[in-house]
Amino acid sequence: MTRDKFIQTVSEALRLVGITPDNKLVLGLSGGADSVALLLALRQLNHTVVAAHCNFGLRGQESDRDQNFAERLCAQLDVPLEVTRFDVPAWQRTHGGSTEMACRQLRYEWFEHLRLTHGCQAIAIAHHADDQVETFMLNLLRGTGLDGLTGMRPMNNRHIVRPMLGLWRADIEQFLNEHGHTYVTDSTNASNDFTRNRLRNAVIPRLERDFPDARGRILDTMTHLSEAGNLIDYFISQTLRELTLPTSDATLRIDKTRLNLMPQPDYLLYEILKPYGFTRTQATQAVSASTGSRFDADKWQLWVAPAWMELFEANATDINEIHRIDLEHLESLPIRLEVIHSGEPFKPGMVDGRRSIALPLSLASANLILRHRRTADRIAPFGMRGTKLVSDLMTHLRLSPTQKRAAWLVEAGGTVVWVVGYRAARQTEVQPGSRDYIILRVKD
Repeated sequence: MTRDKFIQTVSEALRLVGITPDNKLVLGLSGGADSVALLLALRQLNHTVVAAHCNFGLRGQESDRDQNFAERLCAQLDVPLEVTRFDVPAWQRTHGGSTEMACRQLRYEWFEHLRLTHGCQAIAIAHHADDQVETFMLNLLRGTGLDGLTGMRPMNNRHIVRPMLGLWRADIEQFLNEHGHTYVTDSTNASNDFTRNRLRNAVIPRLERDFPDARGRILDTMTHLSEAGNLIDYFISQTLRELTLPTSDATLRIDKTRLNLMPQPDYLLYEILKPYGFTRTQATQAVSASTGSRFDADKWQLWVAPAWMELFEANATDINEIHRIDLEHLESLPIRLEVIHSGEPFKPGMVDGRRSIALPLSLASANLILRHRRTADRIAPFGMRGTKLVSDLMTHLRLSPTQKRAAWLVEAGGTVVWVVGYRAARQTEVQPGSRDYIILRVKD
């Protein structure tokens, strides 16, 4: 591949993801052939680049050698360079995980910090076609779904752009030779102690010997799978409209009956829930789960009701959020309430016990608090005997988990007197004809 063709390939890849020469980029610069070639290409395309080098200190003097090389190269090309050192073992002691995972997490978090600090459009990473083939093989051998077999995307939603996915390692080395540029080599690349290295050094070369152009055919397959994945994503988005039930309080509510009429309902549910962190196993279990079952994934929860499944944020409500109710200044509350002093003799039809309640003046003068439900809260529901756990009352009213978490309670003198919007307590009873009361109502 000629030098001009190399530059053209990088330029076209950037154009296809909406990156123009006017866009400033952070470039991950290890000092190896791939990142050096990308730096040279971006410079020739007139991009403003901030190079970023991570020194993980895992290879002793060789790590420092790489940093020194990056510093000299950037000084030569007049490219600003940011350098950081990471204590990988210390990070692992806190977070766990493999060394490779720790380095990746630290690297990309720092790159994103630099992107925001320097006002850059994206983070350019020098992954290429050989990396794609290796990723395909790794995921295939580990067991994966469609996404795992489509490899790395030219640009993802974390502002990572990979403009060299259409270039092979041999193209990169030829480009650097034509430029007369040197680069550093990571000595661990020759070691087969790592799975990716074994694939690169032993498995894939053997495939190439026995099946000529195996890498090219694998790359073609990945392209076809990616196209199929895009089509599936489109149809899932269309199908989701048919499955979604109207709701004002849940993030997503899925019609169970319609879901089960679809082909492969467990796989369809998995594709819907996957962006929220749910696994294929959880999706399969949820399809046949009994009412009341709950599935957790990171910050999200899926709750199974008799006729639907409901997705909501697990920690969307702060149960410790407390507001003192000042009847003269209700505008500071998180919900819209109003006080009515009618002066008329009280009639039971003035309130509905759900969105409006009457409070005897003796109760209205108590310490009124607005808060969310706590585990041991009890209420003496108007029209019922005894007391009930507020949680049991909410279940009786068929409230979803989202509604339960979002509901507000009014507490008077330490007693729950109103589950706002749902049920008042007996303590709010006002005798017919009485003038010693106020009405508290939810404003529309």
